[in-house]
Amino acid sequence: MELMTMLREAFKCYGNALQAAASNGNQAIVQLLLANGADVNAQGGLYTNALYAAASKGNEAIVQLLLTNGADVNAQADNYGNALHEALYPKEMKLLSSFF
Repeated sequence: MELMTMLREAFKCYGNALQAAASNGNQAIVQLLLANGADVNAQGGLYTNALYAAASKGNEAIVQLLLTNGADVNAQADNYGNALHEALYPKEMKLLSSFF
């Protein structure tokens, strides 16, 4: 079974391994997944996309990494808006400058 397929299966609640790593603040795994072809804008799971997952956890380094690798700042996260909307919440205001 291909590595990416196995990782997707292991992290079904997150939608994909990249979203799980972004949500859990594991920058090394995010870098590894991106270097091995993970889709930075893949949709699905609890947070809908990796950028929203990282923003919701206040992880500025991962937000920057995802944006540098082409994450769509306007990608919608189901009923929650997008990662920029999440950065506007008071607890995540430090992230706001990451989007500009």
